[in-house]
Amino acid sequence: MILSREPNVNVTDQNGLSALSIAAREGYFEIAEQLMQCGAYVNVSDRFGNSILASAVRSGNVNIVKMLLDRHADVNARDSASFENRTALHLAIDKSFTDMVLVLLEKKPNLELKNKVKLRFFVISCRRGGRGL
Repeated sequence: MILSREPNVNVTDQNGLSALSIAAREGYFEIAEQLMQCGAYVNVSDRFGNSILASAVRSGNVNIVKMLLDRHADVNARDSASFENRTALHLAIDKSFTDMVLVLLEKKPNLELKNKVKLRFFVISCRRGGRGL
């Protein structure tokens, strides 16, 4: 496999996307796992300010989210202002990914963090009819 040649797995494209960013976004668990085993950074953002953890949440793949958190991805990392300054927890609630919400809560995120419109995670969940909790 190509990773046996020890390439720089943290190289990014013109948008600041690494191979791990793309694997997380697309939900490719096995590829993400191999990249992390080869030293891929988990706490980086692309040029738009989107974290790898947020991309994994958007993919809907809870296993990638767990793996990133197990490798110390910052549970409180925020997306850029263009994405409403949300944390991974805000995103998981917004998408009603209950299993991800529970996984993220296990890592004890700061529940006082607010998104761009100043809403905390609990308020967001209540506005969605409790879905996501």
